[in-house]
Amino acid sequence: TVLLNTIRHQPEILPAEITKKYRLVSLANALENIHFPASETELANAKHRLGFDELFFIQLSLAFIKANWAQQTSHPITTASDFLPKFQAQLSFTLTATQNHAIQEILADLASAKATNRLLLGDVGSGKTVVAAAAICAAAQAGYQVALMVPTEVLAVQHYQNLQPLLEKFGVSTTLLTGSTKLTSYADIQSGQVNLVIGTHALIQTKVNFKNLNLVIIDEQHRFGVGQRYQLKNKARGATPHFISLSATPIPRTVFLTLFSDLDVSLLTEIPKGRLPIITRLATANNLARVQGLINKEIQQGHKIFIITPLIDEDTRAEQTSIASETKNLARLFPQAKIAALHGRMAPETKLQIMQDFKTGDINILLATSVIEVGIDVAQATVIWIKNAERFGLAQLHQLRGRIGRSHLQSYCLVETKADDLETSDRLKAFIRIQDGNKLAMMDLALRGPGAFFDARQSGFLRLRIANLLDEKLIKATHQAAHDLIQIDPLLKNYPKLKQKIQLHLLPHSE
Repeated sequence: TVLLNTIRHQPEILPAEITKKYRLVSLANALENIHFPASETELANAKHRLGFDELFFIQLSLAFIKANWAQQTSHPITTASDFLPKFQAQLSFTLTATQNHAIQEILADLASAKATNRLLLGDVGSGKTVVAAAAICAAAQAGYQVALMVPTEVLAVQHYQNLQPLLEKFGVSTTLLTGSTKLTSYADIQSGQVNLVIGTHALIQTKVNFKNLNLVIIDEQHRFGVGQRYQLKNKARGATPHFISLSATPIPRTVFLTLFSDLDVSLLTEIPKGRLPIITRLATANNLARVQGLINKEIQQGHKIFIITPLIDEDTRAEQTSIASETKNLARLFPQAKIAALHGRMAPETKLQIMQDFKTGDINILLATSVIEVGIDVAQATVIWIKNAERFGLAQLHQLRGRIGRSHLQSYCLVETKADDLETSDRLKAFIRIQDGNKLAMMDLALRGPGAFFDARQSGFLRLRIANLLDEKLIKATHQAAHDLIQIDPLLKNYPKLKQKIQLHLLPHSE
């Protein structure tokens, strides 16, 4: 009775115009019928209202963030009219139409005094790095510094090796700063002698200071917490730096509307010319000889092989492969090959040396855990053999597959799983058939739920008890409702209850 009485006196928090427009029952009605439903219809109405509230407050939080960001000012970064043709002339390949379009969108953003807050989203291998390089050149030529932060040392070194020779043609000085590598002094960064600093979390150390940081680029942005990104933002003096985030993680449209609507978006939808579709096949005990023959043939042609296993240590139950068990197995299958192992417990300098030897040295086969999932770019890698593929989500499998097929060479992805796992086999058949990352991500969301999809950025947002991220109709409605409200009152001055409520959803993102 006490609970029911409390529920019935629950004050309404949504504005009347929203409850009326979207035909929502009152909050009190919804709470009563979710606990003590009078009928199936009343229960459905209650779930709809409470689900609307959950998604609406996420959407309103993001719309509020975007409105606040619009108030931030940055130093404009302007470029000459011939900047893009000159940039293209220094490339050894032709940009795709969507790369050109993304660069133009970013240059237009940077030329404004309004702080850029853009996400560059493209499937694995779509060429995000060269788009980022154009933005870096523009900022450096305008006299500003750039920070490029990535989640791993291996990826930081790769970016340095790929970007430094290109940017040098434009007079851009580049350095590398990670937990184990520092190619220049902190004084050179602080004095402005260095234009671009590529690094890991080491960039947010208190001893790292910039003279005139005006562009921050975050690669694989979903792997950083919001607080870490904004610590880097605070390295700039005075005005807010322009922000560009990069991500190859396939994001379903419904998820995007829910969790990334505070960002302007540039999409890369094409794969660079000359690349062939990756041939994906199921590997079983029955076709092991064919797999062995394929790998031997590729090694003879000077190509590189990834073999992925879910564990580092041996599984005593022998249910999953590991670095330990596969080291012995591969030595037996490929006695002439030089094999190296790579996993997350290794010292950073060891990982870097192994990756360098694999990329340019005499290592033929790299046996690794999913530590190689993000961003590793080895043009000569043509085969990836994923053991215990049932242990990986579809989106992660797609990321792993993206480690190959990064040149004109024909590439092959082999997925292996337990023969008696029928559900997994059906799921892997879809992976074999579909190469579109967004379709796979949508399937992953439906099969595994949102918990497998998100990390630090979303940890304060995804406390959904009623709403469903696959309910596109409700997501669209809440997105529109939040957008309309912020259009009328960007800072929610006339809606103090709503403003107070969304503080529960906001991370340091709105500082």
